[in-house]
Amino acid sequence: MNDSDFHSISLNSGSEDKNLTHFRVLEKKNHLQNDLRSCCGGTSDRRLVLMIAQISFSAILLVFCGTVLLVGHPGEDKAVYFSLISSIISFWFGNQISMEKR
Repeated sequence: MNDSDFHSISLNSGSEDKNLTHFRVLEKKNHLQNDLRSCCGGTSDRRLVLMIAQISFSAILLVFCGTVLLVGHPGEDKAVYFSLISSIISFWFGNQISMEKR
């Protein structure tokens, strides 16, 4: 990493160097916490990988539940699949509503 990776900031206090150095250390820690390095040498953002995993898992469960509801036997109890679908939908919409409140 070099200095161009950090945001430039101007400080008007007498301890500019100390504050700027502290800011750069915090910025570097934040940058390192959000980076994932693969065994092949590539890097990715941890938040992006987590979001893709959540979306993929939710999509797989929704497809599975939908398939069971469409193809399932008439006498089979389907309440579990409906509740799983509603839980997934409420997770994503509930997450959006809480994000808008901030």
